Amino acid sequence: MRLIKYDDKCVRIVTTDDEEFEGVCIHNTDEYDEQEFGRKEESLQIENVLFYKSYIKKVYSLENHNGPYGKFTQKYGKLEEITVEDGISSIEDILFSEVPEHSYRLLLYMEEHIEQLFKDKSKIIELLKLLEKTTDSEKIKVKSKDIIDKLLKN
Repeated sequence: MRLIKYDDKCVRIVTTDDEEFEGVCIHNTDEYDEQEFGRKEESLQIENVLFYKSYIKKVYSLENHNGPYGKFTQKYGKLEEITVEDGISSIEDILFSEVPEHSYRLLLYMEEHIEQLFKDKSKIIELLKLLEKTTDSEKIKVKSKDIIDKLLKN
């Protein structure tokens, strides 16, 4: 499997554990991974999740996919789930991602799983207000405001 061909592409990665992740990925060489992560193995990376080649069962390009969620096949997925589980620093990383689609998918997940945000409620509100001010995306602004409103009601 030639992972380099997926660099900067929207993909679905199926792991050897049959977990599926979707997002725009970057390719890391084995030399880079050895220097940065201490493991000499080529990988793909979607935001803060690293997929070593030996852990990848299959990669599907979503570049030509055009469904109700754009290039993605689902509204949100495993990446968003583990981001919220990991906590505030991971949430912040994705909200201010260079890939607006990742930010928006995380917001969709957060809105539908609002109860998971209560323990970091004030920090989440602070992040969402900053996101509202700094994003160029109108749909991200609207979704951020919707989540702020829901958090303030509880």
